[in-house]
Amino acid sequence: MRLIKEIIGYIEPGSITDEKMAEGKRFTLILSDNQGEWHLQIPVEKFNRFREQATSMPVKIVSSQIKGTEDERFVFLYKDKYYVTEIEMQPDEVLLVLKNTWQSKKDNLKKELERVRAKAEFEGAVRMPISQDVQILVWNRDGGKCVKCGGTEKLEFDHIIPLSKGGSNSARNIQLLCEHCNRSKGANVGG
Repeated sequence: MRLIKEIIGYIEPGSITDEKMAEGKRFTLILSDNQGEWHLQIPVEKFNRFREQATSMPVKIVSSQIKGTEDERFVFLYKDKYYVTEIEMQPDEVLLVLKNTWQSKKDNLKKELERVRAKAEFEGAVRMPISQDVQILVWNRDGGKCVKCGGTEKLEFDHIIPLSKGGSNSARNIQLLCEHCNRSKGANVGG
């Protein structure tokens, strides 16, 4: 179970106007999640203080019981977004959980991007060329000859572990092979 549910907070249309703000009246903040909906009456002055404080640290703006249940929810405001917790938490704990959640989302996005790139590379849509630095390093390391037969004609840079099987364009995964040895190797792993 997630500790914090991000909920989208809406200020009821027309509930805040310059006139009402000047008078310091209350406005209704409507928050909802799958458990219910809250209509929070908050004085404009108080809410403005919350918003100002919530730019650097989450601020608990209310705790309330869901109608018809014994469940209590705690609503925090942080950087103009509202978060609901089902357990009472300190603002620094809310921030830690949020940062962890954001980092997990970022990590998952990176993994998905790597997966998509690998798939595209495998399908030939985006095959990154072997860099010139790697080519020079491999040429010098392999002595400008086929590592299998020693030939010096029609040399090619070969992936020891093919890209389709998770290989990379690093010098450790590239070797020099002549055209004949490279064709006989095919998509097999090794030399």
